[in-house]
Amino acid sequence: MQRAEFESAIRGEGFAEIIGKTAPPDFEAKPHTHPWDVRILVLEGQMTVVKQGVPHVCNPGDTFSMDAHCEHFEKYGAAGSTYVLGRREVAPTAA
Repeated sequence: MQRAEFESAIRGEGFAEIIGKTAPPDFEAKPHTHPWDVRILVLEGQMTVVKQGVPHVCNPGDTFSMDAHCEHFEKYGAAGSTYVLGRREVAPTAA
């Protein structure tokens, strides 16, 4: 998938915030969650998202989706990774 096609598609799904990001080589994030839905498109390098213990390897042109509040972490390949990230706000859950 190309960047323009990806951005157009996710805007149509309500993803108002779209940003480009770069991760350094061999970086690994700690487990965390986000209060928003996430869609990514990998542009360069490799990114592995580990969600619910299952690794999802993403290479250039691959997309990945994750719902808000899902615990996960990311690992980046030897060359790092450049990707586009879309965020869609979700309504807070009742306490």
